[in-house]
Amino acid sequence: MMPEHEARDLTSAIDCLYEAAGCALSSLHGSQASGLGYYESSCEALLLHVLVVRHTEAFCGVAREGFECLPSAQVLARAAFEVAVRCLWMLAPSDPFAREARWLALLEEWEQDSEKLARAGAAPPGLTTTEIRRFRSSVEQLLAGRGYSKPRGRRSAAPTFHAMLTDLSRVQDYANYMRLSKPVHGTLGATAMYRRGLGNAKVFVEDIDPRRWRDEIAFVWRNLDVVTGRIAAVLQEINVLPAEHPPFASVEFRRRFEDLLGPRRVFRARTVRRLTAGRS
Repeated sequence: MMPEHEARDLTSAIDCLYEAAGCALSSLHGSQASGLGYYESSCEALLLHVLVVRHTEAFCGVAREGFECLPSAQVLARAAFEVAVRCLWMLAPSDPFAREARWLALLEEWEQDSEKLARAGAAPPGLTTTEIRRFRSSVEQLLAGRGYSKPRGRRSAAPTFHAMLTDLSRVQDYANYMRLSKPVHGTLGATAMYRRGLGNAKVFVEDIDPRRWRDEIAFVWRNLDVVTGRIAAVLQEINVLPAEHPPFASVEFRRRFEDLLGPRRVFRARTVRRLTAGRS
């Protein structure tokens, strides 16, 4: 069993993260201005923000099911991270039409994905590939008339995730992406938390390090915080939000949350138990 005081601190941090997700959502989606639809990138950013918030809330829900659900929480942490980075990459330029060009690359990516699914006999509901292509072509012509062209990836319409991180000067975070991808793909690196040793020497255990929970909570919070702040800044630039729009998390809240996860909180014990059904 995880020591009671460590479990209590982690539970409080998870509650804070869940509260932050709700505040982030209400801070950006409480009202709609008529000028919002002028820029497709701003509209899409709000939709991507909803995804980040829902992944964050689901991360908290999994954590509340039991700390042994760490791998499933890591899957959601990766999802929230990837969506946040794609949104930040789209909104990175200060020029709104450069942001539109990046949105156009994501639109063409959707067009390509839709076409692949249709060829595989699994055409998604909603707009057809032809409808997406027609709209994309018209927007592309309008942007070209202003001297803008969409960026391209090597093999697809949009750049790779690694390229997006590089563009954002966050390439060091690719290690987090690789780490969090292990439970998604079911690698032996993911199942290592259930195994000690190899061959005849291996023992099946469930090894939960509280520090890993602290790190994942902090990582999910950081991405939620950064993407919410960037979207708010863009909406202020285009006069959708007022210049005096308050941040979604107060200074007091940030201090309380960071105190739960900061270096003063030293998690030493590990939860190691024989692998059995049920929860600790």
